Formats: sequence, structure tokens, C-alpha cells
Amino acid sequence: EKGRVVAEGVVMRIGKDTVQVAVEEFGTEGNMNMEAIDWNIIVEKQHVYGRPLSKFEGMNFGIFDRLVVSIEANLEDGRHRNLTIDFVGLPGSPELSSTEAELGNAVPVETSLAA
Repeated sequence: EKGRVVAEGVVMRIGKDTVQVAVEEFGTEGNMNMEAIDWNIIVEKQHVYGRPLSKFEGMNFGIFDRLVVSIEANLEDGRHRNLTIDFVGLPGSPELSSTEAELGNAVPVETSLAA
């Protein structure tokens, strides 16, 4: 059991309060819930902006942009296992290293696949 892993994904679709992300490394896709207090989502333009005074201020992304996400299996229901996908940051952003440290038990994809 690997627990939570950090991987890079591609934005496929932007909804009212979710962003659909495809993670090629694991051959899966899922929805990330985006809190309205932190994100300004413009569905018509398929673009997401970090709100001022939130920890995501200055970040923005749209369709086919790459994101760094954490992925974890939700094992609450043994018959129907879902993946929980959470936003970590944008690739190459300085905020990314501090956010990864906050995740604690998350491991980089390279480390988790080598085991």
C-alpha cells in the first residue's frame, strides 16, 4: 500500500466547482473539488484563477495545462473505490516545494513506483 502520491496531471474540463484532471502516469482521471473561497472559476472561458488573499493568489490555469496533484485511494466503500485528487501546485512554481512538505506522507511518483 503506497498511500498518497504526488503526480503531474492535465486539465481536461472545468466545471462550476470542479476541475477534471487526467493523470497519465496512472492512466486515470478524476475530479478535483475547487473551493469557491480560494478559486474564481470562469466556466465559459474554461479558466481558473486563484483569488486574491488566498494561498492560491496569482495562480491560474486552463484546459490542457499541467498541474501537480496528490492522489489517494478512498477506501471507505470496499466495493466502489474512488480516487481523491487534490491540487498541490503548478509545475515549477516555488510554492510547490513548501506545499509538498505540508502533505507529509505524500511521496513523489518516482519514489512510489520504484518500490
